[in-house]
Amino acid sequence: MRHRYWLVCALLLSSPLSAQQRHTITHEDVFLSKRVSSPAISPDGRWVVFSVTDPSYTEGEQVSDLWLVPLDGSAEPRRLTNTKAGESGVDWSRDSRSIAFSARREGDDVSQVYVLDLSSGGEAQRVTTISTGASNPLWRPDGKAILFSSMVYPGAATDSANRAAAAERKARKYNARVYDGSPTRMWDRWLDDRKPGLFVQALEPGSQPKRLLAGSRLAAGAGFGGQLGTGGDDLSATWTPDGSGVVFAATTNRGEWAYADVVQSLWLVSVNGGEPQRLTQGADYGSPEFSPDGRTLYAGMSPSNDKTFNNRRLVSWAWPISGESNRPAQVVAGGAEHSVGSFAITTDSRSVFFLAEDAGHQRLFRAASMGGGEREVGTMTSGTFTALQIATGVPGNVPRVAGVWESAN
Repeated sequence: MRHRYWLVCALLLSSPLSAQQRHTITHEDVFLSKRVSSPAISPDGRWVVFSVTDPSYTEGEQVSDLWLVPLDGSAEPRRLTNTKAGESGVDWSRDSRSIAFSARREGDDVSQVYVLDLSSGGEAQRVTTISTGASNPLWRPDGKAILFSSMVYPGAATDSANRAAAAERKARKYNARVYDGSPTRMWDRWLDDRKPGLFVQALEPGSQPKRLLAGSRLAAGAGFGGQLGTGGDDLSATWTPDGSGVVFAATTNRGEWAYADVVQSLWLVSVNGGEPQRLTQGADYGSPEFSPDGRTLYAGMSPSNDKTFNNRRLVSWAWPISGESNRPAQVVAGGAEHSVGSFAITTDSRSVFFLAEDAGHQRLFRAASMGGGEREVGTMTSGTFTALQIATGVPGNVPRVAGVWESAN
């Protein structure tokens, strides 16, 4: 049977070249072009929310807003937000009625989580007020709570303690830093003593956020951390299918980076908090994701050995699992042929789409969920794909896929 795919490709050029005045391309043309990113497809496959950035040479004047467009392209995109500070981390509710995102708006000292009801309109409503900021929101499957991340200070068990720690550091009359471990820097920013934390915010009025890793031996360890990036430590958390827990990726040997592989394991923590359970060992794991039917856990995996580089595999386990030593992971895709990037599981949980570099392009591939039979979707002749997503609530076997296509040509 031939399969059809819906693919939303966000282009770098906003209008045809023939409609523009022809001239030699300058630095301003390239740098100031509008940029699209981060498409989020609704579970029902009807809509895509994406970010449009207007760059600026002047620091603080760059603008980034969210836009909404039908997946089939039947209407022009419309702007959802119009604020000076940008939004990030868009996640759709399961009923495709609302989105959650992180933003710093008027009155916010740091980013907070906002919810926007697209079915009834109106303004986005702030749902967090945490002093350390909130990012990467994820709806609980029942739509009654949101998981988010925040960088918290060591030993600060409450938000008031974090607020006091931040005030104490701000009031210091010196800016020298003392490190008793490493790493000390990530690209263009110094690392401080904060560590990533996971929180659950119930959506009932007056509810306070629940910190899941508070008091755990894992979070207190000197080598604890997530995947280092320009925005902080990313724990790549995801809800379990029944919403009773959270699976996330974290390392315990961050300080060994100078002489050993820093590897992340998958962990499971209850929605009520407590000591997380370690699910994997012996390799570097990340990006956990559950199949729509809730029966399989997927993750990216890189072997840990004496090789400098290892192609990333996509692996899976039947859920629930009690540890890698008891139930080895099954390789679904990647390895010798491809290093798997982002991936997404089809609605029927029988196939997996993934992105991988091949012959100088980041291409779209498909594989059976049980492994084997990797094949390219379409034929790419130019450019590259990023930010892959699949609508998870569309019945039938016709996947609806969203992503970004970009090219330097």
